[in-house]
Amino acid sequence: MRILLLCHSFNSLSQRLHVDLRQAGHEVSVELDIHDNLTREAVALFGPTS
Repeated sequence: MRILLLCHSFNSLSQRLHVDLRQAGHEVSVELDIHDNLTREAVALFGPTS
């Protein structure tokens, strides 16, 4: 599954989630949720899961 992980900071909790999801075989991309327009662009570029 392709997962876009949106977070305000890449802290220990989000890093742990990233590692666990990757170890489970998921394709994970991390984007910092710092501005609405950048978040929309990140979602559009990453694309939805089919």
